[in-house]
Amino acid sequence: MRKSLFKIVLLVIWQIICSCNRVNTQDPSITYINIEAGYNKMEEIKLSQFTDNIKYVKLNRVESIDIQAIIKYDFTDDYNLISDFHTCLLFNNKGKFISKIGKEGRGPGEYQLLMNIGFGCGNKIFIQGYMDLYEYNLDGSFSNKYEESMLYDADGNYIKSWKFINDSLLLGRIMNDNGKAKDKALIINKKGEIKYRFVNYIQKPNENIFENNASIHQFGGITFFKEVVNDTLFYLSDNNTLVPRYIFNYGKYSPYTQVERNNSRNFENRNSDFIRIDNLYQTRDFLLLDCYLGNLFVWKRLTPTTVMGYPKTNNTVNALGVYNKQTEDLVFCQPTSTDNPLFASGIYNDIDAGPRFFPKQMVNDSTMVMWVSAIQLKDHVASDDFKNGIAKYPEKKRKLQELAESLT
Repeated sequence: MRKSLFKIVLLVIWQIICSCNRVNTQDPSITYINIEAGYNKMEEIKLSQFTDNIKYVKLNRVESIDIQAIIKYDFTDDYNLISDFHTCLLFNNKGKFISKIGKEGRGPGEYQLLMNIGFGCGNKIFIQGYMDLYEYNLDGSFSNKYEESMLYDADGNYIKSWKFINDSLLLGRIMNDNGKAKDKALIINKKGEIKYRFVNYIQKPNENIFENNASIHQFGGITFFKEVVNDTLFYLSDNNTLVPRYIFNYGKYSPYTQVERNNSRNFENRNSDFIRIDNLYQTRDFLLLDCYLGNLFVWKRLTPTTVMGYPKTNNTVNALGVYNKQTEDLVFCQPTSTDNPLFASGIYNDIDAGPRFFPKQMVNDSTMVMWVSAIQLKDHVASDDFKNGIAKYPEKKRKLQELAESLT
């Protein structure tokens, strides 16, 4: 495998140095990817196959501000934007705290509910407060409010997953809980004015919350869009149509058959013997597929535990698929049965024996990001997975241990 250069940032960032030519939107070809066959090919894929460079960035603690977990997030080359459902914080790319973005409340410029966050043009920051869109400056000060700009129709369907695709427009996935939404996605401006519509062909209530989500990312100057309920990854053409680029063949593991969808209001709880692509990312040479395996994920915790009173036997039920665009081969990163959540799934980190890399978001054509909590990193360094791990660069392993031990 040809090496590319990655940079991993606690936030852990994976940066690939490669040519980033614009995708050819005139290419009508569709690539079919066999998920059923690829699932049976599990391999120990190592980070050193891609890179020799890893970097960890510690987000500085913000006194008097608590954030429960990173739930929503967005990143640029210069900034990290993170939030739970109540608080939104901005850091620079070295982990220094910049500002708290707005605040929860009912006063002027305050949001009542934090549904989504994202960067817009001119380093503006946007927070979706259910139906309204709030605009803020980098210092956290309020700039503008666009009332009901995210509301789609009179039935209460609204835009959920979204991303700015240029200086003034965003592409968003439509909620469809009642099954009556006429469109599956829209291109709108900040005021909510609809510029382009994309028809919804599934006129029935959603089975579970995941069906309202979509993976939206940009690569090579092109916006890519995939609904969780659809087996196709589309790209947005120059004339703003969604054109199929990759079609995923799930075979017997398909979650989208009409029998499954029509027999239960929540087929995920009834039968989890299927594979679902929750998110995907890409580079020039690869597609990385974040796949939910459900009951097919047989790698358990060695010591079952409880979380909020519920039994927990798995650290995760998601595995990472790696599709090579050149060879058209799909393999999955071999998961591990372990009590260590940072060693359960993803690309093996044989550079410094640190956390396995499982991307959370694309930042740009050459950067992906994941993150870990301080306590998880400390636990990982104290584990046998780390102690017995063979690192290509022992000095980097020693520095990671020093970083973990310095965290409070």
